[in-house]
Amino acid sequence: MVLTVIQVSVATAQFASTEPARNLALFFDRTGRNAVAAVDPAERGAFVAALYVAGDLLVIRAHHPSVLEVTRLMESGRFVDVYSRLRATPTPVGKLSVTDANANGLLSAIPGGANIDLVRIDGTRRIVFNGDLDAQNMTAAEYDAALAAADRRYARLLTVLLSAVEP
Repeated sequence: MVLTVIQVSVATAQFASTEPARNLALFFDRTGRNAVAAVDPAERGAFVAALYVAGDLLVIRAHHPSVLEVTRLMESGRFVDVYSRLRATPTPVGKLSVTDANANGLLSAIPGGANIDLVRIDGTRRIVFNGDLDAQNMTAAEYDAALAAADRRYARLLTVLLSAVEP
């Protein structure tokens, strides 16, 4: 049993999103808030928002046709509304949504296990990080590459959100 714990810890340490996800969850636990949003400094007109629901992080990055509307919602602290607007945006290009089960970063689950992370890219392509390669028509190399890329992108979004809430 100790060996299993050590293996999980080593594997988890390799993911860039693990620490920022846990830090954002700690922020939500500490403050009692359940949402946050920020401008994505990497691209004009893009926003990032997160909801913290039942210990899971729901994060979205998207453009919205009304930058002014989203900006006003953010300025008034209506972060749940920002999340909702980004989720419903008609602009799929560049949209990334992440369901991070247990708010512990993007990890690959054991096939058939619970607490599965899910990523949607450009509003259409869905990748379920549940270790089931066959169901997603992916090779191990493709799955690993998709996980690594999604992890890097997710870690960057979490860093943007953390920058918005840390003094």
